Formats: sequence, C-alpha cells, structure tokens
Amino acid sequence: MNIEKHILMAKLLSLIFITNIIVLTGCAPSQISKTEPLAAHQEASSSVSNEYHIMLSYKDFGPEAESLLGVHHWQWDDVENRKPVKYDIKVIVYRNTPLDEITNRFPVIPETHTDYRYIEYSEARKFIDSRIQDMYTYLELPGAIDNADNAVFLMTIISLYQTGLKIERALRK
Repeated sequence: MNIEKHILMAKLLSLIFITNIIVLTGCAPSQISKTEPLAAHQEASSSVSNEYHIMLSYKDFGPEAESLLGVHHWQWDDVENRKPVKYDIKVIVYRNTPLDEITNRFPVIPETHTDYRYIEYSEARKFIDSRIQDMYTYLELPGAIDNADNAVFLMTIISLYQTGLKIERALRK
C-alpha cells in the first residue's frame, strides 16, 4: 500500500471515529422511538413492549438504495416528463413487529405525499453492512486513490456508517 492510500485510510478512520462520537452522543430523540402498543385493545398492564421502529430518510441508505427500497420517487407516481421534485420519502426500519401493524401505523397516502418504505431490521443491517464492505473493497482497487470523487466516496461511507449506528442504537436488543 503506498503512502497516499495510508493517508486516505487514516482520514477515513478519523472521520468514522468522529462520526461515531457525534452519532452516539447527539442522535435526535425524535427520530428514534420505541413504539406505543399497536394493538387497539392491549391491556394497560402489558404496557412494556419489545416492538421498536426508527424513521429514517430514503437518502440515509445511500445512492444505490433502490435495490432495497424501491424507486426513489413517489411509489404511486409515473415520473416521465416531469419537473424535478424533492421527494420526502421516509423509511421505517422495524423489529419485533408484524409488517401489517407497521403499515397501518405509517400508511402511504398519495393525496398528502406521504410515502413510506418498510424494511425489517436484519434486512436493513445486511444492506448497509454490504454497502460499507463494497466501499472498503473499492479502496483496494488500483487507482482508487487518484479518483476525483474521493470526497463523495468518503462521505457516502460515513453516511452509511451513521445510518447503521442510528439503527443499532434504536433497535438493538
């Protein structure tokens, strides 16, 4: 490994360390929540629930998220010949909750441009871990260090790493 690759790796590790500290100490509590009991007639005595979810943004899953989350525009819309639109698509990562309960709690409503994608915890973690590994593999390719897109590349790694940390913090056992 030449000196440039060592420098890049040192920068990457430093950024990941700093990101770790920021995410672990500064995650917005409004984004991470333990769900309220989802059954309408659940008894008050069973108010302790192991059902968890976290709401994230589509962009939190990186530039190649379409394979996991589906289209990057409203799922009910045909985007041909349209003006650019900023899509506010939310992703619900859930654990220990049936999918139908999550979809009832967070319904897709085209009239109000409310669009959710639903991903089970282990599937989300597998995707993020795989994408991060792909990025590290890219670092080992000849000429990767000379690529003009290094800043974007590093920010993608950091963003995916942050998303993984948010999911772990919210949904770990």
